[in-house]
Amino acid sequence: MREIGLTHGGFYSHFASKDELFAAAVAHAAVESGDWLEDQVENLDGPAWIDRWVDIYVSDGHCRNCATGCPIPLLMAEVAREGDSACAAFEAAFQRRLTRVREHLDLPAPEAARRFRSAYAHMAGAVMLARVLGIDESNELRRDVANSVKSTLLADYAPSSFLDDSDGDLT
Repeated sequence: MREIGLTHGGFYSHFASKDELFAAAVAHAAVESGDWLEDQVENLDGPAWIDRWVDIYVSDGHCRNCATGCPIPLLMAEVAREGDSACAAFEAAFQRRLTRVREHLDLPAPEAARRFRSAYAHMAGAVMLARVLGIDESNELRRDVANSVKSTLLADYAPSSFLDDSDGDLT
C-alpha cells in the first residue's frame, strides 16, 4: 500500500466492514480465475470447449500451483463461514461460470445447471484433494474426475434425481 501511496486506513475506508472487504476479495478472485480459464478455451466451442475446460481445471499445473491456481477450492469453506456477503459474492461468480458453461451445452437450462453444479463440485473437490495428496499420488484421481465430469456434462439429456427434494434423503 505504501508503494501506491495508500495508508491502511485509507484502504480500509473503502469498505464498510471486514465482511465487505472479504466479499470483494472473493468476488475478484472468483471472476479473475474463471476468466483466466475461459481465456484458455476461447477459440473452442461445444464439446471441445467443455473437454478442454475440464482438462485445464484438473490439470497437474492447476492442482500443483496453489499461489496462482484457482483460489475457489481453498476459499469455499471460509466463504461459508463468513456469511451472507461472501456467499453472495461467490454465488454471483458461480452463476457467471454457469452461464458460460451452459452456452456450450445443448441442454435445457435446468438440466445444464444441474450438471454444472455436479461438475463444479467434482472439480473443486479434486483440486483440493490433489493439493493435499500431492500431484504424483493424485494422477489417477484427477483422470477419473475429468472423465466423470465430461460424462456428466456431455451425456445425452437424461435427467435423473437421486435426492428427494422434500427431505434431502436418498431415495
